[in-house]
Amino acid sequence: MNFVEMMCSRSATTDDDPDRVQLMTIHRSKGLEFPAVFLVGLNNGLLPHKKSIEYADGLVIPSSCAEERRLCYVGMTRAKDLLYLSHMESYQGRSMDPSSS
Repeated sequence: MNFVEMMCSRSATTDDDPDRVQLMTIHRSKGLEFPAVFLVGLNNGLLPHKKSIEYADGLVIPSSCAEERRLCYVGMTRAKDLLYLSHMESYQGRSMDPSSS
């Protein structure tokens, strides 16, 4: 059993403890609300994902990231009280830019 399978099987069997941390994808969070939400990895190449970014003359085409923006909005609007946004400065020794979307 890999990590994702393990987490999915555990999330189906846990109780409704309000002090519990829930780890999930933004897709899975649609329709839910939480007192505090942490969106991590807001870096170009992660959100928006590198496969969704289109370039013209070395510049990002804004419309190519529209679905990724909507997805980020879904994640942000899951927070009732507190929303934390974070990005990485570097990953595996290479510099990472904050999300431009």
